[in-house]
Amino acid sequence: MEVLTLQGEIDLFTAPEVSAQLDAATARPRTELVVDLRPVTFMDCSGLSVLCRARKRLLRGGVGIRLVVHDSAVLRLLRLTGLAEVFDTVADLPHEVPALIG
Repeated sequence: MEVLTLQGEIDLFTAPEVSAQLDAATARPRTELVVDLRPVTFMDCSGLSVLCRARKRLLRGGVGIRLVVHDSAVLRLLRLTGLAEVFDTVADLPHEVPALIG
């Protein structure tokens, strides 16, 4: 399991950079990717799109993705779009995470 920490705003302007980070993180075989969204201050549909793309890529490889979400606005966005039921979301990082990337 590895962690990719995203921060700041994830929107139309920053989505290409975030997408590149997620592409790099999902290119390596692993058991699971944890995306820490706690430092994210804003996310729009562009951010959701890159997360969904990463999820699809990992699922094709037989592994999962977990989102660490603490911000109520990001949680609300996931719930309103129905993605809260698609993604595995937790409030804090799992204790067994061996190394951080990102």
